Amino acid sequence: MNVKKIFERSKAEWLMDLSGLLVQGVFIPAAALYIAGFLRGAAPAYSGVLHISSALSFTLNFVAVDYLYYWNHRLLHGPLWRWHAAHHTARSMDVLITSRNTLWTPLLIVYVWANAVFLCLLNDPRPYLAAVAVSSLLDVWRHSGLFLSLGPLDRVLITPRDHAWHHASNLPHENFSANLKVWDQIHGTFREPGDAPASYGVHVDDNLLKKLVLP
Repeated sequence: MNVKKIFERSKAEWLMDLSGLLVQGVFIPAAALYIAGFLRGAAPAYSGVLHISSALSFTLNFVAVDYLYYWNHRLLHGPLWRWHAAHHTARSMDVLITSRNTLWTPLLIVYVWANAVFLCLLNDPRPYLAAVAVSSLLDVWRHSGLFLSLGPLDRVLITPRDHAWHHASNLPHENFSANLKVWDQIHGTFREPGDAPASYGVHVDDNLLKKLVLP
């Protein structure tokens, strides 16, 4: 990660990244908790009915929801691309671009809805929430540009080097997976990372208001 490039942002980019961080870091978790509470009140018979082991609860998020996100992400690169394209306007990889998106785009991502449903259904949601936290940390890491090796885990997890190619200027429609690279490998969308891309970001011919609110 080039720390200098973090500060080489225009005012518009600072606004996009910081507002996205506020939405994804505060409003979206709050929305998931609110929806879960609403579901518990609206359908009390289903509240806490899912009694599973801690390991299975963790796996439910880290693996099963991760697979749902893989297809959700491909959808965002298909018919919903205009709602996701702002995320790919970043010209370098760093932690602040993690949340760059149109303000409404997080509501199109499966996490908020899946998490709300399982927080309602699970008798003990703590292991599931631990997986949510780990996935969130991995999300920040893979956008960080820190090309560090985790040894054998590099064969399993999507690393910053893998995700860098997802943000490459000429290849933004590969390496869709979030946590586990196996989904890309199974469905033929995985690119071996090799060296870092020559350039990042795609051009979106929208003004700031459109990028933030209505692309």
